[in-house]
Amino acid sequence: MPDGTYHEETSRRGGEGNREGIRLASIPMSRRTVALIAAVVLAAVATVALVSFVQGERDKARGSGEAVEVFVAKDTIPAGKSADAAISEGLIDKTTIPTSALVVGAVGQLSEISGKVAAATVFPNEQIVAGQFVTPAQVRRSGLEIPNNQEAISLEVGIVPGVSDFINPGDRISILAQMTVQRGGQSEARLTYLLQNVEVLQVGTRAFTEEGEETVARSAKSVIMTVALRARDAEKLAFAIFNGQLYLTLLPEGASPTSTPGRTLQNAFN
Repeated sequence: MPDGTYHEETSRRGGEGNREGIRLASIPMSRRTVALIAAVVLAAVATVALVSFVQGERDKARGSGEAVEVFVAKDTIPAGKSADAAISEGLIDKTTIPTSALVVGAVGQLSEISGKVAAATVFPNEQIVAGQFVTPAQVRRSGLEIPNNQEAISLEVGIVPGVSDFINPGDRISILAQMTVQRGGQSEARLTYLLQNVEVLQVGTRAFTEEGEETVARSAKSVIMTVALRARDAEKLAFAIFNGQLYLTLLPEGASPTSTPGRTLQNAFN
């Protein structure tokens, strides 16, 4: 074969070989691309499946999505305690419950009870309901349990006339009054039982701490007490307070009123 023909044939075969090599090399490249795309698609499908599974489990845990967040008492909240103090002290917590267990009136935001105080004791795990908290003024309007047909009236005496501060709510006392009276055109001091067997409603003065908690303060220099009296007896006591001096006695349980003549200079030692 002539040299020219040989080289031409060689070139032709070499070109065909190169094209065959390119074609063969392109096949593995396409397969790798397909494999990569398939891997990406499978990863996406797996991610979607995982997210769906996790969400499904959360829904099951929350009752198929029928759940709600509520505020509950983490510990006892005593009556009179301010909501703000209870919040700052960690006495109120948030939890998730089924919607079916939600109490009517349960607060959705703690701002709903801010500035208010507990009207009654709230026990642990109780849901926080708006009606459980009232303004301090509303609490102060309640308190004393006054017997029917009677009214509350307060008096103040010294420590010694107040039985050395041994009198407590629920006790019964008698009230002695010393006043100046006119007899035979002359003035004289007279001491007598003004009222006997009187029910004591409270001793001390009502007060509220900065946290809104109710307390009763007792003075170190005097005894202040609130008693229950009928209207006529309340008049007598008020008159004696304005015009005389009072002295108290503490009665034993079941004591009955005693009849006495009263005391003046004429019979002081009879």
